[in-house]
Amino acid sequence: GYNAAGEAVAELTADNADIRWTVHVANKKAAWYQFQLALDIPEAAGAPASALRNAKVPPEERGRLVIDPGPRSIRGRDRAGRPEYRFDTGCFLGRPVPLGEVRTDGAGRLVFLGGHGVSASVEHAQAMHFANNDGWHDDICDGPVTAHVRVGGRSVPVEPAWVVVAPPNFAPELKSVRTMYDLMRDVFVSAGTLPPPDTVSFTRDVLPVLRRLCDLQWVNRGIATLFGHGGREHFLAPGRLARLADPGPRNAELRQQIWATMRDLDRDGLSPVPWPPLYGDSMSVRPVSARQHLTLTPTQYRSLARWAAGDFDADHDPVAVPPGSLDEVPLPQRPAMLDRAALSFCLADAFHPGCELSWPMRHSTLYAAPFRVRHRAPGTPEPDYGSVLTPQTALGVDGPLYGQGPGDLTRWMAVPWQTDTARCRSGYYLGYGPRYDPYLPTFWPARVPNHVLTEQDYEEAVDPGRPA
Repeated sequence: GYNAAGEAVAELTADNADIRWTVHVANKKAAWYQFQLALDIPEAAGAPASALRNAKVPPEERGRLVIDPGPRSIRGRDRAGRPEYRFDTGCFLGRPVPLGEVRTDGAGRLVFLGGHGVSASVEHAQAMHFANNDGWHDDICDGPVTAHVRVGGRSVPVEPAWVVVAPPNFAPELKSVRTMYDLMRDVFVSAGTLPPPDTVSFTRDVLPVLRRLCDLQWVNRGIATLFGHGGREHFLAPGRLARLADPGPRNAELRQQIWATMRDLDRDGLSPVPWPPLYGDSMSVRPVSARQHLTLTPTQYRSLARWAAGDFDADHDPVAVPPGSLDEVPLPQRPAMLDRAALSFCLADAFHPGCELSWPMRHSTLYAAPFRVRHRAPGTPEPDYGSVLTPQTALGVDGPLYGQGPGDLTRWMAVPWQTDTARCRSGYYLGYGPRYDPYLPTFWPARVPNHVLTEQDYEEAVDPGRPA
């Protein structure tokens, strides 16, 4: 709850308000267009056409490809289990496909539980393509969340939200080097709806990039060798970290070398050597574009440039303890913390098409305000974009990157999700030859681990009685 100045002053729960939640999720993947390449990059002009998925289904039947159970509403405390709270009335070609359910907790907060990651083919066809498999569906979904709120018997205006059900997260505690929060924050800074940072904080702006590179040691062998414990670039080793957090001239060259190794597309071209060692939007089996590899966001890159120049707050405290729960965060900061907590565990790695969400998320037209998806008015039909979605249509003023409806964010993703997850791994030689690292670059290791250390191996590795 906010006051007239826009400051958060209270959480509204069943203790102090009457809240009626409404959620409407859908899955539109099979009725949408094929994914070939992100349509907002220059390479899309030469990519295969983004034709309709399931193109043989006639126009009058295409609604049967959309899994849309309609909206569900809920109010009160500890509500769960009722049939009217389940999103189980949507069908794919006549076959029921559950998309989850809504509940409330003891304080009346909304709890949304998604599907179970289940995919199927109505014709038992093999899924052969990494992103486009006709006749298949999964139970990924997304859609708007709204609420009607009364405080003291008076209705108050409410900003809407959005919920996304993504594929499973196989490495829950890891973050990628460029998160969805980083990408969206950069979108809003670039659009002028959020201010750029006045100062650069080592703890807030620099250390997360370095830490995430090191933490990926647990899911990719090449990264473990380079950035992991004992590796040449293990930034988290206490002595190394102390030097990186020091803005003095003594460590200027070290900072400069690390910043200069971060990838610049105009400077580095097709080279796989700069960091981060992750694939990018235009990855192909034989590299043809600088977007073969990932870059940091411009905001991240500028922060590192200021850090390299010594223009940063040396605020690193190795014994500081971050908040352990939302209740420990000051109330005015909690709404922003909720956004950041959700989006920091989503990836903005290669949008090919991506893990949770794809390339439309980097377009400011998609948002009504920072971190708020623009809703399409209920009952407003989306235009017919034809049998092929071109980059010009996709990016046009009457295209699909403006008001969003149920299922509109996840429809750009692979169908079913498992084919993309299984096909995108690490260590494609891609013309560099075996002289380059066989484990790098990599796709999405923070969600889809390429290599893992088994518990048995770990216990052996930390046993002081065993030789190194």
